[in-house]
Amino acid sequence: MPPPLVDFVNSQFKRYAKEFILNPIQMRSFTNKCSLDWKKVEFNQANKSLIPQCRGVYAFVFEHNHSNFPPHGYIMYIGETGQDSNHNLQKRYGDYLRDKQREKRAKLHYMLNNWEQCLYFHYASVKDKKINLKKLEQNLNDAFIPPFSTNDFSATIRKGKRAF
Repeated sequence: MPPPLVDFVNSQFKRYAKEFILNPIQMRSFTNKCSLDWKKVEFNQANKSLIPQCRGVYAFVFEHNHSNFPPHGYIMYIGETGQDSNHNLQKRYGDYLRDKQREKRAKLHYMLNNWEQCLYFHYASVKDKKINLKKLEQNLNDAFIPPFSTNDFSATIRKGKRAF
């Protein structure tokens, strides 16, 4: 006998439920001073060596690549590395592999483990040091408003997020 519907909804639907804001006006308002050449790898230990050792921006994207599904993805988190430190994309990738094992940042730990079979790490190298990565990260977060990004938004978007 299958479990009652209420148990299924409570255990499966709530665990994977996430609210996404898909605002085309916000997305169209994105501006950038450099061209971003996005690459992606499935997020796992084996792919760490494929990530370049340079500064840039990155995004965790949920994708379930099944031959019978249309292409799709949900941006879960956007970040930057290398603006204020010697950190680089490959080191940051390694940080997230460690975060997956420990609960230092609870929301990211939850994201990395709850969707681990479908997470892809998208990244774009930004070699031009004149480009402010913090501002670029903020602009990307403002455009997509990913559910696991928390503080890296403009004041207007942060205020709007709190209203939810």
